[in-house]
Amino acid sequence: DNKDNPALVRNERVTLDGWLAARKLASRPVYISEMGIFPIDRASALGLSADFHLQAAGMAALMYYYGNQPGITPFNWTMNHPQNARKNMFVDKAGGVPRPYYLMQQMCSMLPETRYPCTTLLNERGLGIGAMAGGSSNQVAVMTWNYQWTNSTTFNTTLTLRGLPAAFESQRVRVESYLVDTNFESGELPKIADVIHEPFSSRGYEEKFEYEPNALRLIVLTALREPNETAKADK
Repeated sequence: DNKDNPALVRNERVTLDGWLAARKLASRPVYISEMGIFPIDRASALGLSADFHLQAAGMAALMYYYGNQPGITPFNWTMNHPQNARKNMFVDKAGGVPRPYYLMQQMCSMLPETRYPCTTLLNERGLGIGAMAGGSSNQVAVMTWNYQWTNSTTFNTTLTLRGLPAAFESQRVRVESYLVDTNFESGELPKIADVIHEPFSSRGYEEKFEYEPNALRLIVLTALREPNETAKADK
């Protein structure tokens, strides 16, 4: 009943600390060993292909709400499920060809370690455009998703980045974009754009995107340190 409500977990840290405090116990680290939107052999009415995308976007939403709480570590689950293929990270264990769920995790791994604040377009149940961003002195990346469960809401959204690190003001900038949508079922992370820009004098960047239901996007901006980096990117 709550597959369209990933925000349900947003206060679990507070709830658990309340239980511990009532027993005069200090706060404890939390490890979420199993989480997901498809319990056991559950499926949606949209079919297996659509469910691959529901799994990816839904898990991104859950990780977002857990990531906003201190002392909680969620584990992605599982690489290969014996009964329910929509939970699988790969087409098969031997071939290692990624499904959207694995690619969502790959996108997360491409975010720089320092988390940056960002706004979202999420309703009270956690449906809509979510975002996680990270940055370093010469790179900023933003992962976004439109988790809708089985709803059909599409967004036309402008991604706006402000206050980029100083390197973006003086060095050329490579902008790489990746998209996992309903046109994709398996394979390597699809790169849809790779463009070199002149330095951003305003230390800002803006781009318009369309988000179909349960699509995931990643945009990576890199301030190029050396002239030959431009040539490599152009290739």
